[in-house]
Amino acid sequence: MKRILYRSGLLLALLILAGCAADQSPVYENPLAGVPPEGAEARLGWGAISGMAVAPDGETVVFATRCALLFYSIDPLALVRIDPLDFVPLSIDWSADGLTLALGREDGRVILWNVDTGTPIGEIDTRTRLVNRVAFSPTGDRLLTGSEGGQVIVWDAAGAAVQSFSTDEYRVGVLAWSFGGTLIAAAGETGVSVWNALTGDLIATRQFPDTVHDLAFIDDGDLIAVAYGYLDTGEGRPPGGLAIWNVPADSVTMVERGALAPWSVDWQPGGDRLASGWGGTTPVLVEADGTILDAFSDQPETPFDELVEVAWIDERTLLTRSQHGVIGVWNTRRERLIDSATITGHIDVVSGVDWSADGTQIASAGLDGRVIVWDAKTGEEVLRLVDADHNRALDVAISDDGVWLAAAWGSQQGEEIEGQAIGIYDLEDGRQVVRIDGGVFAWAAGGDQLVVADENRAAIWSFAGDRVIDLAVLNDSINRLAWSGDGRWIGGAAGAEIIVWDAASGDVAYRLVHPSGEVSDLDFSPDGEMLAAVAYGGRLARWELSGGMVNDWTDPPVDYFNALVFSPAGDRLAAGIGFHAGAGLLYDAATGEQIGLYADQNGPVLDLDFSPDGTRIAVGSTGGTVVVWGVEQDSSTDYTDITDFWSG
Repeated sequence: MKRILYRSGLLLALLILAGCAADQSPVYENPLAGVPPEGAEARLGWGAISGMAVAPDGETVVFATRCALLFYSIDPLALVRIDPLDFVPLSIDWSADGLTLALGREDGRVILWNVDTGTPIGEIDTRTRLVNRVAFSPTGDRLLTGSEGGQVIVWDAAGAAVQSFSTDEYRVGVLAWSFGGTLIAAAGETGVSVWNALTGDLIATRQFPDTVHDLAFIDDGDLIAVAYGYLDTGEGRPPGGLAIWNVPADSVTMVERGALAPWSVDWQPGGDRLASGWGGTTPVLVEADGTILDAFSDQPETPFDELVEVAWIDERTLLTRSQHGVIGVWNTRRERLIDSATITGHIDVVSGVDWSADGTQIASAGLDGRVIVWDAKTGEEVLRLVDADHNRALDVAISDDGVWLAAAWGSQQGEEIEGQAIGIYDLEDGRQVVRIDGGVFAWAAGGDQLVVADENRAAIWSFAGDRVIDLAVLNDSINRLAWSGDGRWIGGAAGAEIIVWDAASGDVAYRLVHPSGEVSDLDFSPDGEMLAAVAYGGRLARWELSGGMVNDWTDPPVDYFNALVFSPAGDRLAAGIGFHAGAGLLYDAATGEQIGLYADQNGPVLDLDFSPDGTRIAVGSTGGTVVVWGVEQDSSTDYTDITDFWSG
């Protein structure tokens, strides 16, 4: 039975979903079908968004995702083109002439993309790792790259390095050119450095109170706006804000607005104002002297959640993107929203995947706060759920009878997920019928009951919201649950300890300890005779419920186990792995032999599920996509082949 698969340990180390009916090969005519990795059957969605860039003429905006470039027209705001990618871009910028896009890759290369033809026209090998930011100069004849290791490099039009700088921090997350192209600013974690772009001389450095998210030159070098801060201001963290840094005078004007942190900042072209999202649902304008103008405070209810990116289109028009994928165009003179559109599918980490028992639908949960139900044959979105009280969807599962859908919701506050709740919905119309406090859940076979845990409490509930049985609990927070397919057992994990309850009485039947530490997931064989569990420490173990550990299969450990599920026939076990690179591993449930590997280097695998007939497997990852593989496929690739990608 389905169990929650939210990986809190991977949240910070980080369009989703594909599927097919159980009785036929996937035939995806949906235009949002992404390019699958070699050997896979299908991919739906384009993945987590890594950046946006507005064209110099202000008529188009492009979003870089894990699998594609999405081009939107500004007026009207609409998707007009998709360029599929066979690599993962981390950053994007548009050249001054509007002809070329620069795309920074995870492997240290920069791809130059022809906007007219939608094809690559060249590349630059920075000989670094993870090109986190790229920025064309205002004149368009130079390109700036920032990478892991604190490297900042200026490249000429021929792709030759002409300047190289090093920061004192482990990465370069933000870059900016001054308007005239004479100065360069770069930020790592909390420090910002400014150089003369012509001579390479370091002009100034400064530390800020918390993580720097964005930079903008206010004029040609005298002032720099720095957006910094963190969502959680507890534990001694100061509130986030904007810092307006007068570089020649080495003085700073700090602009704060409660405990909120701005995630993006941009300077009005030819004007005298800054724009920021600043933790809210409408843009905030700020004068150069630090005066906050809540110009949109009287804006009627908008379709936005927290704004994470802002960019001026012209001196009076502003473009925004919200955390959950809503794009907005604003008139700053009339102080009103002009147009909005929603990016389809998931745009963040895939935290849960479930295939319906009849094979016709696949449900997905994402850290973008969306639960989506897809038609498993066409890949079309048939239902979307959001929760007004929470900004994260943690997991999802369809009841065996296909009538109900359960979703786990939570709100991210800094590094923690708080205020968790389980919602039960009518799968036909999305109407919520039950709401239960709790963080993890699992359906019973048949779909008329579910078990819900909230910290160190656990209970069985009816789908109508009636508490049926309280379960004896562990001494620690329960973060994994599973219900055996025969209905006899419920399993829960807290730390390295696993407790097995008798589902009929609620009594404890077994207590087990995983040999590799904290359990990351567990599942029962369909006949209820065996329990298998994986641990973050990197081992897969299984127990006969008559007692005793049968085997500890993975020695030495793999990189990082995140998820586990038995096949419908009970003869296979699929495990999601990865901390940097990720994959799904397939094991023979009787012998422990690895017989398959499903990987596309799109991020750690946080969830996976078999089709009802066991012939296919849907693999979801932090990259924001789910790829469908045939279970019987070449298993010659070793996991070390993909982890080597991250070791250089």
